[in-house]
Amino acid sequence: MTQPPKEVLDQFPPLPGHEATWRAIYLEPVMCSGERITVAVIAFDLDGCEAVKTLSPERLNALFGSQANGMDAMIDIAVESVLRHGQAGTLEDFSSPFSGVYVGQSRNALGDSR
Repeated sequence: MTQPPKEVLDQFPPLPGHEATWRAIYLEPVMCSGERITVAVIAFDLDGCEAVKTLSPERLNALFGSQANGMDAMIDIAVESVLRHGQAGTLEDFSSPFSGVYVGQSRNALGDSR
């Protein structure tokens, strides 16, 4: 495979220098349905890890109606459990506090910060 000319490569901005990995946290809202919703993302770098929920209160209400507050509480429990486990350094042997919570594959990322 040939390399593009340097003039072409110089037109692209430099890649960010911060390296991390991330994993999606999925919730199966209807047990045994196989349907999964990404409810959070956990990111790891050399300084530790951090989890961020992905569903706004408005989205939860749109998806779950009167059950939105209960689902939000379940998501909080799941995310806290994943985060506590991640702070120990790995999620390889993560076991959810209740069924229907899954952790996705680890993916590499570059950015300006975690």
